[in-house]
Amino acid sequence: MKLPLYAIVGDRPVKGVSTPEGGMDVLAYDWQTGEFVRDMSYVTTLMHPTDEDAEFVDKKTFDARVKALKAGAKVVYLRHHDLFDRLLAYHPDDGDFRELLRADKPAGTRLYTGFYLTVSGHVFGVIASAKGPVFFRDHERHLLHRGKTKVEFTAGVRPGVNRFRLSDGETEIANFEYTAPASGGTHPYDDEEMSDFFAWLASGLSQGGLFKTYTVEGEAALWDEPEPPAVNLR
Repeated sequence: MKLPLYAIVGDRPVKGVSTPEGGMDVLAYDWQTGEFVRDMSYVTTLMHPTDEDAEFVDKKTFDARVKALKAGAKVVYLRHHDLFDRLLAYHPDDGDFRELLRADKPAGTRLYTGFYLTVSGHVFGVIASAKGPVFFRDHERHLLHRGKTKVEFTAGVRPGVNRFRLSDGETEIANFEYTAPASGGTHPYDDEEMSDFFAWLASGLSQGGLFKTYTVEGEAALWDEPEPPAVNLR
């Protein structure tokens, strides 16, 4: 194995380095101190990764992520709309993101008000901010404005297919069709509308309620755990 190895595991920078004896030592970024500490629990992740374990990067990318973390760059952790065990680590300053398992969330991290969903290889979501709801698609981010935002949701444009359209003023933000999710979930807060992220989003924006609940700052933007497990609808 060629060393050093640089990886982002969840949202944590981890590197494998050579030892004087010719073996490998593993160093992981410490969230409290901003330094690297020895953590051999990541050996298997580095040596036998799966698609969800680690993103291997070059030294320049690795050092840039470490620098951003040390500088206090904000990372917003969002809940998956359908899957309780998935989270998204989203960087609102540059749009960088990574999906991770809830179990890999850094200790003490709280979730933000918002949801995300993956559709056909793209990541969609909405985040609360001090200026209002922010809709994102992959690295593209759009602040939505009350009175300017127009949204259309059409169920059943074809059997099992829905359509979602979103614009803000003269700017079209989204216009696509997608496979409708299964219905009839058993989540204690679930209903027919909540079973579809885009139906929920369209309803909240068209009725105006989302502009109120997603215009928050500071502690108000954080979602307090625990929460009941959501039903896997996909």
